[in-house]
Amino acid sequence: MCVALVGDVKEEEAKRLADTYWSALPDAPAPPPIDTVEPEQKAERRVTLEDPAQPFIFIGWHCPAATDPRYPAYQALGSLLGGGDFARLNKRLVKEKKIAVQVQAGTGFPGEKYPNLFYLVIVPAAGQDPLTVEQEVYQVLDEVKSSGFTAEELDGFKVRTRAQKIAVAESNSNLALELAQSQIMFGDWREWFRDLERAQGIRIEDLKTAMEKTLVKSNRTVGMIVNAKPESGAGGGR
Repeated sequence: MCVALVGDVKEEEAKRLADTYWSALPDAPAPPPIDTVEPEQKAERRVTLEDPAQPFIFIGWHCPAATDPRYPAYQALGSLLGGGDFARLNKRLVKEKKIAVQVQAGTGFPGEKYPNLFYLVIVPAAGQDPLTVEQEVYQVLDEVKSSGFTAEELDGFKVRTRAQKIAVAESNSNLALELAQSQIMFGDWREWFRDLERAQGIRIEDLKTAMEKTLVKSNRTVGMIVNAKPESGAGGGR
């Protein structure tokens, strides 16, 4: 358990309250570190659900934990590929070809403390074949791998990251949450402030390396909801 207090806080009062509510909790040694590592994925995994619901595409690739020095590059990839109207997949699938109505990308599924998934979530537009939309996604990724992101795109990510940090710091509750999470994740709440330094140090080469190492077929898992095709009549009478 980690508690962070932010705002007009008096240290002595905070200590008194902590002693009142938590002093009865017994101390205990730290748990041993987890040393179990998931085996490397060697081939693509696919799950397809036929259902009359909205078609849906989820694509995940194994990526490092948040404590890994390479992790900021994956966070940048999430923003540059599917973080908004400016992102490559949004531009191609939603704005230009109009074959999807929503694209999201990011890291940390299902959590960031340990190795996790870099993921894409795509909602196909009405009448679009999810398999066709999926192939368009891979075409965009291949183009980015080949030509790379521009310096302007990377600079935009760094500006947005700085603005997001400032916005968090202006809210006591958000800042407290972020500091507590950094303490749990890294063992040091000061790492939240160092995040900005790590983001500003990302190079275009780092993005290219992350894509070439991680966003490959053998490392991905694809989950998809598709509408069942109507069955042709069997014919015959009673």
